[in-house]
Amino acid sequence: MFQAAKTRLAGFLRWHVTNPVVGRQRDLAYQNIFDVQCRNRGVTNDFYAVGAAASYALMYFLFRVFDEHEIRSVVEFGSGQTTRLIDRIKKAGTYHVCYEHSAEWHALFAPRLIGCDYRLRPLEEVTIEGRKVQWYSDVEARDFDLLLVDGPPGTDRFSRFGCVELIRSHIANDFLIVIDDAQRPGEQDTVAHIVNLLRKAGLAFRFNKLQGRTTQTVIAGGRFVGATYYY
Repeated sequence: MFQAAKTRLAGFLRWHVTNPVVGRQRDLAYQNIFDVQCRNRGVTNDFYAVGAAASYALMYFLFRVFDEHEIRSVVEFGSGQTTRLIDRIKKAGTYHVCYEHSAEWHALFAPRLIGCDYRLRPLEEVTIEGRKVQWYSDVEARDFDLLLVDGPPGTDRFSRFGCVELIRSHIANDFLIVIDDAQRPGEQDTVAHIVNLLRKAGLAFRFNKLQGRTTQTVIAGGRFVGATYYY
């Protein structure tokens, strides 16, 4: 009984104390790299990677992806600092669509974007593979090079599961999928489902975890596989 209590306490401390401290230390290193990336590209670094916003680890990663890969199409669920970053650093001709469910946030954020197809789409209840989930209404079916899933608000199980529809219908051999908040059980459910879906489709891919202040799972196939070695 004492050993079981000791194990539970160790797990609690690791999850609530050790891991957050280590994550913030990692994020400081990524922040330094991100500062250099912005200076090298002449991008004004007025981003705020704090609170619920994207971590510096994710901002660094996306900056490097756009620097080292040809990205022609981006689909983003949920908007914030990553939306602003992509809007600034994407190459001419790259299509970037972002879905946001909050009318207040959309109204506040829209004036800060230039080339993003920024769409306000209220959430609706949909059934996907037998699961009822909240997902954005009227999502356009389209191919993508980069899919970034950071919305809508997470759930305890199969969080942000609506992205599975787009992945199943429009995945190609070359793809990069980033699932934010992947330290949470709900997102882990969805990641496991996506991995299984890709395996059943016979696609070659590699996935890895990007860990900073928060955690992202990066799943890549074809010419984007190298991005899973960036951290």
